[in-house]
Amino acid sequence: MGLLALSDPVGLLSVVGQAGAGSGPRLRRLSRLAVLTYGAVLLVACWWGPGLLGLFGISLQAFRIAGGLILLPLGLRLLEGQPVLQGSGLADDPAAAIVPIGVPLMAGPGTISLVVAEAPEA
Repeated sequence: MGLLALSDPVGLLSVVGQAGAGSGPRLRRLSRLAVLTYGAVLLVACWWGPGLLGLFGISLQAFRIAGGLILLPLGLRLLEGQPVLQGSGLADDPAAAIVPIGVPLMAGPGTISLVVAEAPEA
């Protein structure tokens, strides 16, 4: 339930719809790529996340703060009602499904932190 609440798929519908530009096949392709990116990032975070954070000496709290600062401009644009992808050159690019939709909007610092914190000890 925590992953569902943190990734907020319903809240991302407007961003995905904007990137899909109203085209059914394009919307399905972008959605599929975003979900695959989400799953891959969370699997990598589960398997190698604690080791990578330990290797670089980064605490989980510092990771959350840095991730929040990365998401700040995107969040402010959403609050102001501005399109997230406008002016970024990604509105017509399929890579928008990976960045910013897959990472950091779906698999952001909160979801990655949750997966790393709940990862089983190796």
